[in-house]
Amino acid sequence: GTSSIRKNHFNVIIWFVVFPDFIFSFCCIFTCAINAAFPSYSINEVRWMCEWQSIFCIIGFTASPWMNAYLGYEVYRLLYANRWAITYEPPSSRRMYCTVAILYSWSLFVALWTLIPFLPHEANAGSGLACFPLEYDTGSSLFFWLVFTPCFLLIPLFYIFILSIRAWQQGLLAQASDKARPLAYFYMRIVLVFVVFWVPSVTLLYVVPMSDPWIFWAGGTWSHLQGLGSSMMCLSKPDILQAAKKLPLRMVACCRRKELAKTEHATSSMQTSTYSKRTPASQGARLSIEQGIDISPDASHMGASQYGVTSQLGGTSMMESGLEPSNRV
Repeated sequence: GTSSIRKNHFNVIIWFVVFPDFIFSFCCIFTCAINAAFPSYSINEVRWMCEWQSIFCIIGFTASPWMNAYLGYEVYRLLYANRWAITYEPPSSRRMYCTVAILYSWSLFVALWTLIPFLPHEANAGSGLACFPLEYDTGSSLFFWLVFTPCFLLIPLFYIFILSIRAWQQGLLAQASDKARPLAYFYMRIVLVFVVFWVPSVTLLYVVPMSDPWIFWAGGTWSHLQGLGSSMMCLSKPDILQAAKKLPLRMVACCRRKELAKTEHATSSMQTSTYSKRTPASQGARLSIEQGIDISPDASHMGASQYGVTSQLGGTSMMESGLEPSNRV
């Protein structure tokens, strides 16, 4: 996008909201291709492949709701300031990036729980299709529903729910300005996309008994479409849509500038090479002779002494000539 789009901190946060979904779907393309093309290296045969898939899936599962909660917090602050005629101070770039880094680090930490030996939390291939942390005994079930599920999903959803209730009670949306209200509606659509895709997916993957592998397949496939849905929903924001339309033209212009720079550099190099071949020292001497100038070492020395400048041949300095700096020509 353009620099004006990137300067809007809401657009930057939206990008970080969508990015985990993209990573999740992008990595799944490779793992699914390996499972189909090289069964001996699939998640059912190689343990580290199963662990790897579980890690990037849980990173996407965790980062998406937490980033939505952070975006909801900033939207709530904007509506609150707008409602009570308070100046809204957006977060500084440093604070915003630190918050995003903390949330991403938390998502990675939660995803790595399957690698901690003493936790009743392991990644397994559900119906042989995809690796996720799954229940395997009573201890793992308690840990899954009392610790893991709140940390990756329930806490940020509950936070979003509380913000929505408070905004409704205080009438923040009804009193919002013409600029703040579209942003609030846009955020509601983003959250709606998250709920529409992830609630059915989690239900099919973890709540419904896996008696039929097609149920697990439907839940996993539906979750993969969340990244596409969020990206398409982001295009409903006018400034992002305009930047997306201009992106192909900007890419073409960038490539043309690079080609033009290479051409100019090549032309400059050729001109420099041609000039160096056509102006040797003998040519300089010939031009001096034609102009009636004596370029002998003695003459050069005399000229330098007369004008008080340093000569490359005579080596006379200004101090040696005895002239003051004001007499320099």
